Amino acid sequence: MVSSKVIVLAIFSCVSPALTVEKVTLFSQEPCAGDQAMIQPDNRCTLVPQILTGKVAGVKIPADIVCNFYKDENCNEPILYSVEDDICKLSEWDTEDQKVGNVTASILCFDSTVEEP
Repeated sequence: MVSSKVIVLAIFSCVSPALTVEKVTLFSQEPCAGDQAMIQPDNRCTLVPQILTGKVAGVKIPADIVCNFYKDENCNEPILYSVEDDICKLSEWDTEDQKVGNVTASILCFDSTVEEP
């Protein structure tokens, strides 16, 4: 007879890796240095942590995670869409009239391998 504890452990060991998603790391200095803050890639609009407000200089994004950067606090005014790779120098993405790191107010990150219901 198989113990119910063994069955629960077996199920948990199969589900657990899928629930463990690496976080996105924001940095205050180039190249991916200085103060850091972590963002959960949970498909929710997340405010830039206060420690990095007005000075996001780089980002490290885990595999299969996609992030969008926004000017406003509600993820309505996009700056950068579909960032999938580490960008340790956000200044390379700056346009003449906008500094990406200075105006990023919120970020939305999600796991690209998970389908929406």
